[in-house]
Amino acid sequence: MSTPILLHRGNQRSPESMTVERVLMMEESKAKRMCYERPAREDMISKLPDPLMSQILFYLPTKEAVKTSVLSHRWETLWLLVSELDLNSSEFPDYNAFSGFGDRFLEKSCLRKLKLKILKRKNDKSCVTWWVDFVARPRRKLKHLDVEYLYVSRKRLEVMPISLCVCETLKRLVNSMEESKEKEKEACQELPSRRDIISNLPDSLISQMLSCLPTKEAVRTSVLSTRWKTLWLLVPSLRLASHDFPDYNSFVSFLDKSLDLYREENSCLHNLELVIRKDYDDDQCCVTRWIDHVARHKVKHLDVECILVKREFLEAVPLSLYLCESLLYLRLHRVLLVGSESVSLPRLKTMRLEQNVYPHEAFLQFFISSCPVLEDLSIVRKDDDNVKVLRVHSQTVTSLTLGFEPGDGHMLYHYFDREILGIYIDSPRLKYLNFNDDVSKCQILSSFISPSVKVHLGGVRYMSYYSGGVVFSNQQVARSFFSCISRVKDLVISETIMKLIYFCMKVEPLPQFCDLSYLEAKVCLVDVEMLPALLESCPNLNSIVLDLTRPTIITEQITAWAVPQCLLLSLEFVEIKCCCKAELVGMKLAKYFAENSVFLKKLVLRWRGYVLEEDSVLRDLLALSWRSSTCQIEVYGPLKRPVRV
Repeated sequence: MSTPILLHRGNQRSPESMTVERVLMMEESKAKRMCYERPAREDMISKLPDPLMSQILFYLPTKEAVKTSVLSHRWETLWLLVSELDLNSSEFPDYNAFSGFGDRFLEKSCLRKLKLKILKRKNDKSCVTWWVDFVARPRRKLKHLDVEYLYVSRKRLEVMPISLCVCETLKRLVNSMEESKEKEKEACQELPSRRDIISNLPDSLISQMLSCLPTKEAVRTSVLSTRWKTLWLLVPSLRLASHDFPDYNSFVSFLDKSLDLYREENSCLHNLELVIRKDYDDDQCCVTRWIDHVARHKVKHLDVECILVKREFLEAVPLSLYLCESLLYLRLHRVLLVGSESVSLPRLKTMRLEQNVYPHEAFLQFFISSCPVLEDLSIVRKDDDNVKVLRVHSQTVTSLTLGFEPGDGHMLYHYFDREILGIYIDSPRLKYLNFNDDVSKCQILSSFISPSVKVHLGGVRYMSYYSGGVVFSNQQVARSFFSCISRVKDLVISETIMKLIYFCMKVEPLPQFCDLSYLEAKVCLVDVEMLPALLESCPNLNSIVLDLTRPTIITEQITAWAVPQCLLLSLEFVEIKCCCKAELVGMKLAKYFAENSVFLKKLVLRWRGYVLEEDSVLRDLLALSWRSSTCQIEVYGPLKRPVRV
């Protein structure tokens, strides 16, 4: 784990702190709002007595029961009251985490049943012998023990303790299993209250319990008794994936029956999430009728994802969805949106449209503008979606994400040969623009990008594998794009966009980003030499975060770089993140900023590899000729020992 070195050259406050504080305040406000919307759910369950709480947790898998410990102080140790522990080492990040969990919590619980499934690798420590010895002691009264080793070699088998051989409680349980069915019934009568207490709870409380389970587990409770047969229908959420069923027809049949049961029981299905994959072209069409059903029954959250479906087999969205007045969240992935003259979604706040096909670009514009309270909009386009110019006209959208995916059957070179697509943005309240497209192939036609908008340029993942005229034949289009966003104050740039900027600057300088205050960029080491020229375009830059990627030897001497205006007048915060084998370049960059930034208040250096050692880091940093009179330096790396100065 990284250990920080703090070198204090003043007690100045980091320029990034205001941004962090704003984010924390927004998250805290959001959390309070969410808690306010459903106080009854937490209060009703948390006020139940411990014995009943333990019985409720008994029906959850061990993994889910343990997760309840983070809900509040009230729930921190309640799961320890459950008398069963079912652990699988494969469900933990690694074997040490698995053994550490058992060591810490085994003795705190009052186990009657222990089930272990263990996959050990070479050099994994032995722990099962101690665990079994502990639970087999007489005062523990263990009744059920199940230990399974997977793929363990003979020489690494663990020995069972002698205490297991004399465990009387375990022996009685085994004997009772061998006796007559009459005695089995008597043994089952030991726990009648567990079933009765939960079954006697009101429907509203049971539905809240079931809402904490995955849909698959909630439906399984219907076999418990007649009382539980339809209780899962009280849960207003249904989350299903076709690959969780034996075949596609089973999935369709189950969902059809479920929707019929919801209608018969007069239950409200407010949340429907479907992941659908059709393995054969002749698989029956069903998405249209399912969406139509929930749209007519006041659905609030609709998420439909169709995986790997060909264009000719896309299912159409029913017209009823366009008039769903209860809808708050909508995500449609690879479906066909048909034309309609009437669209009314008065409550829709979040919309995700991904790789869909539209009747024409005018309808998509009309569809977006027909959502009067829409705030969060995300559109992932494809080159055969019937939209050449994407027009976003909205007076309410505050967050806009735009992306692109190749169409059906398109090879990589076809993607780069696609014609230039246009984007027109007219959203005066926009605060965040996430652009995950190839800006050399897309043109923003709107000149209105407010300075208050935070822009994230992601680019496409293929761009950096090409060079010269193949990808960057449209520098003028890209330069026009950068001119449209030149007034922004916050800008985040991916590695591929940095490469595009590098090629654009070979033709002519970038536009001036006079208002830019915060810049975050991923930079391939072979492109590090273009940083001074980029900074020349940011005369008033206050904070910069550089993430060095793809370690490659560079020949240019960083110390010979020119000093742009922002280093002399405005730059106060610098953070440098180094990938493995990029640490030496990171140190050179740190030296460059330290020796040339007049008003620098904080410099942060992070690295992952072991090229740098703590002694050399301290020696080099302390030896720098700092241009700033007061500066705080923070260094994070895999150091051998913690060092603070």
